[in-house]
Amino acid sequence: SEYTPNPFDVTQTYYRFRVEIQPFETKKLIVAERQPLVDSYKMSALTFQDLDMFLARRYINETVKQRLSSLLELRMRIFQMEEKLKALDAEEKEISADQARLRENIEALTKTPEAKQLISRYIGKANEQETRIEAINKERQTLKTDRQRLENELAEAIKNFDL
Repeated sequence: SEYTPNPFDVTQTYYRFRVEIQPFETKKLIVAERQPLVDSYKMSALTFQDLDMFLARRYINETVKQRLSSLLELRMRIFQMEEKLKALDAEEKEISADQARLRENIEALTKTPEAKQLISRYIGKANEQETRIEAINKERQTLKTDRQRLENELAEAIKNFDL
């Protein structure tokens, strides 16, 4: 089998090979170029399908797959918490808009004597909404604390991850 001999000199741009030949002699020097193939994957873009493919191609073993899966699960839990936080923000914004409308209606109704029942209903609804806003704020704070804990856990797991 033909192989590439080791170069006797290497520069930044060239490999130099030494081949001794006699006058009128012809020799073949076969130089094979090798370039390692490297694919890089970011943890933030890695999917469970990627892990299955890595395992099928024997890039990783089952143990590494399980460890990477646990990192992905942490990332998914963080994403779910962020989605819940967005939903809470949207709900609070909707309540605020509704309360502005209720205040306008109450102000307009105070000028009519027969509107006491409707005003009471609006005030009752505003009280319910205030209770919900308090619950949203508590839930938001809990989610933010949990998300921060998971982010720290994920960062620590990534930092300590080795193959």
